[in-house]
Amino acid sequence: NMKKLTPPSCAAARNWLAEHGRPLEQALCAVYFDDGSPDAAVEALSAYQNADGGYGHRLEPDHTDDASTVLNTSVALSIHRRLGTPSDDPQVRQAVAYLVSCYDGGRGVWPIRLPIRPGDEGPPWFAAESMEALMASFGGCRVNPSAEVVGYLGCLGLWITRRRRCWVPMQH
Repeated sequence: NMKKLTPPSCAAARNWLAEHGRPLEQALCAVYFDDGSPDAAVEALSAYQNADGGYGHRLEPDHTDDASTVLNTSVALSIHRRLGTPSDDPQVRQAVAYLVSCYDGGRGVWPIRLPIRPGDEGPPWFAAESMEALMASFGGCRVNPSAEVVGYLGCLGLWITRRRRCWVPMQH
């Protein structure tokens, strides 16, 4: 049996979100429950996009700085997919360009996290002595985040080919 929120619990959760939630979650709540505008949610999501096209600013709360990461960018693409953002939207195009720039063709993966800057250790599950050790702890990044990235690129209608055990994103 699936548990459901009671109407009073749902109202309390929505009130809490309205009072304490980030503007993005507030906009998403409006889209999902109040016939809110997807455009307003896309606009709220734009606050997390950096000049390099990737997303940061703690969109995915495990990241503790503002820098773009593949994981934050895949979270953004998840939101774009749910909102029905077209693949030619500037935010999506810039995110795809960022992901292409982060792709590690030698390993055939997108890294879970780019090299960490001093002072940005992040949560304990990102602690590692080297990038290789971090990637190894995430199974070589073949599933997280690479499979997710490939899936979102496919959902956006961006063709992906596999060459010599490497996924190569190609915009059509």
